[in-house]
Amino acid sequence: MQLLLPLHGLLMLTGLILLITAVFIAHKKKGTWFINHKKFGVSGFIAMLLAFFAIFVLKTIHHYPHIHSDHAKFGLIALFSLLIIMLIGLLVTKGLTGLKKIHRALAWLITLGMIGVAGVGVVSFLKILQH
Repeated sequence: MQLLLPLHGLLMLTGLILLITAVFIAHKKKGTWFINHKKFGVSGFIAMLLAFFAIFVLKTIHHYPHIHSDHAKFGLIALFSLLIIMLIGLLVTKGLTGLKKIHRALAWLITLGMIGVAGVGVVSFLKILQH
């Protein structure tokens, strides 16, 4: 179970890279951009969801409090935000094109937020290593 904490970090990093890639693919809009945007976005969300489950299991096994730290609170907000933005993207593909600007703006905002959450996570991890 000691591997769950590094697994959480690795999956979150992977998810963040995939999601940033999805944002830049959509920004460039070249070739089969939409298919790739969707693949990278969904893959990034799945990686982050798996990371959430890894840390949830770790905290459950060791009887640590859930959603206690700022990193955990902001991480959960980021995860729900990703779900919302994916649903908005789905609605855009179903004809609600008026949501495109909201989808784009939220993508950049959520990406910046996730980078901040990752930074707080690294600081939290370094504190854990000191103990």
